[in-house]
Amino acid sequence: MTASAPGGQGRVAVRWLIRLVGPLILAVLLFRADSLTGVARAIGNAAVLPLLVALSLNVLSVFTKVERWRNLLLSQGITYPRKLAWGAFLSSMYLGMVTPGRVGDGLRAHYLRSHLGTPYAVGIASVVVDRVCDLIVLGLLASIAVVYLGALGSLPSAVWGLIVVSAMLPVVFVVTPRFDAGLLWLARRLPVGGNLIANVLLSVRSYSAAALLRAIPNTILGFALNCVQGQLVASALGLDIAPLDTSALVILGSLIGLVPISISGVGLREALYFQVFPVLGQASGDGVVFGLLSFLIIHAALATVGFVSWQWAPPELATQHAPKPMSGPVG
Repeated sequence: MTASAPGGQGRVAVRWLIRLVGPLILAVLLFRADSLTGVARAIGNAAVLPLLVALSLNVLSVFTKVERWRNLLLSQGITYPRKLAWGAFLSSMYLGMVTPGRVGDGLRAHYLRSHLGTPYAVGIASVVVDRVCDLIVLGLLASIAVVYLGALGSLPSAVWGLIVVSAMLPVVFVVTPRFDAGLLWLARRLPVGGNLIANVLLSVRSYSAAALLRAIPNTILGFALNCVQGQLVASALGLDIAPLDTSALVILGSLIGLVPISISGVGLREALYFQVFPVLGQASGDGVVFGLLSFLIIHAALATVGFVSWQWAPPELATQHAPKPMSGPVG
């Protein structure tokens, strides 16, 4: 064992402990709202047909995300076959759920390297830009959702803070080019990974505004599908919630799921719904049930499919293709 191994294991353990904050919050909510048995009974009694329709929409939801990523790559002169892109994307979703941090996103760059010979910096940059598209649209939609729900009643101040942070991140992405020279100078002097970080930054900056704008419709459609899934979950549970209310809940749930102190937002999403449901005339306990069932239908279901994809073609065994000349900015 190397001398650095214990430290690395310690960092992984800390990340896992941080991600367990959300499940601990969920345990407290279950104690306050209802027993675990009661929540399980409510989920078990949900109507099957709306849930099946919600599950089927996952196919279209993933399709919009995969096509957005493929189109971003295409703008860099990289043609990623749809079948391979689906496998890489689904496997990354699975890994993202079972590992701390954003390891799952980085896996896509590894698949690109394995399948096409794409440099890691170019692959990582494509994932970064892909995520920025999510942040831009989600920040806008979440701001609208907060204003809408805030007009109905009070919202926790933490939600407002989260909106501000999420809205600032895309702004940083747009503003920082003026500081690129300094960032590149600093990155290349880092003891570890400096050149990779510098190359990722150069590759990210190579994406045109037109490429980002073309990604926006797919991003909006993806979130719209999630809102429809949320309405179907509410219908399955027999909750009398208006579509606009459900859409606002789903959007805020997606935003709060980005906070890295949970697993796909488990616990944090339910805590938000626990606070907001009374504003909508619903019981707090119903918010917990709604959050858990939404997680199972959207996140857990996709992670399960991703697990199958991972077993079918794990990254270390992914089919090797001859590296193709890259037209991107990084060689």
